[in-house]
Formats: sequence, C-alpha cells, structure tokens
Amino acid sequence: METKELKNFKKISLNVVLTDPDRYQLIYASQLYSTFFGVAGKFKVENDKLKEIDISLVNYKGAYNLGLLQKTEDSWNCQNGVNGQLCLHIKANGGLHGHRTNQNIKVKCDTDIKNLKDMMVSRELYPIYDNIPSDFEEHLHHPMFDSEFYERDGIAIRKRDRLDNQFKPNTVGKCKNSLVYFLK
Repeated sequence: METKELKNFKKISLNVVLTDPDRYQLIYASQLYSTFFGVAGKFKVENDKLKEIDISLVNYKGAYNLGLLQKTEDSWNCQNGVNGQLCLHIKANGGLHGHRTNQNIKVKCDTDIKNLKDMMVSRELYPIYDNIPSDFEEHLHHPMFDSEFYERDGIAIRKRDRLDNQFKPNTVGKCKNSLVYFLK
C-alpha cells in the first residue's frame, strides 16, 4: 500500500501569546486509542528569555487515560534561535503526568525570544506494554489490547504499520505534529 503526502496542504497553525504568563494556551490536540486529548502550555518569560513551559494534558473523551512521560521535560530544542521544537512523550495508562491535579510537566527552555518565530510540537507514542514477545500470541492474554501498535481479527494478530514514521518528521498536517506561531 502506498502512502502519499499532500503537496498543496494549507497549513493549520495555533497562535500563542508569549507575553501572557497567566493562562494555559493550546499547543497540541489529537486522538490516540480513540481518546481525544489536548495539551496546553503556560509560557514563563523573564528578561526576554523563554525560561520554561508548564505543560498540562487533558483527556476529553475516550476509555484510555493518556499521560506525559518524564522525558518530555528535556525535549525542548531550538534551532538558530528561531524555530523551537518540543516533543511530547505520551503513553496510555502509564503516563505519569496527565489529568491529575499538580501533575504538570515543566520543560526547561532558556531561549531568547527576540527572534523566536514558531514551535513544532510533535509527539512520540509509546506502547502500553514494554515487552511484547515477537510471536505476538502473548499479547492476546494481556488485560488490554494495544490497538495503536497491533491489529487483530479474532486470534489472528499482527504488528500495525503506523503512518507516524512514514513521512518527514516535521510534516505539518499530521496528527503527530502541530505548528505553533509565537505572538509577542
């Protein structure tokens, strides 16, 4: 089966006001495991430097609770002082930071905002179970089926071919990415 990226896709973006430190602003929304969720950030700016982003994930609809993993804290990267990159490390039912009071993650940035234009927010999804045997049969005996990484039809099971890794990492318009423009 061939995969194809649309060449004339109109960019959809989000805007964040960097000078508004008092509210959470949407930076990412998607659906995994049939759970719709959103991720918002509160931006701490001091002396024209983006010091940190306080990130909160909210699960809106769906049976699975998604959460952020600790490695999200160290995922900020900024190229040329212009284009920021943030990776949300997400796991279902095992993510420690999601939907509980005081369970936000603070991402350290320390980036000059003078030329900071945008931020590509991407996500890395981790399987529910850390070790699935290569024959997959054992997965049928786990309490929950990991439908983002495997497909099944009765007792027939196979590893799912995910589109996440089929295109360029920063392709805008994929569920894996969102493009955030900074307003000052």
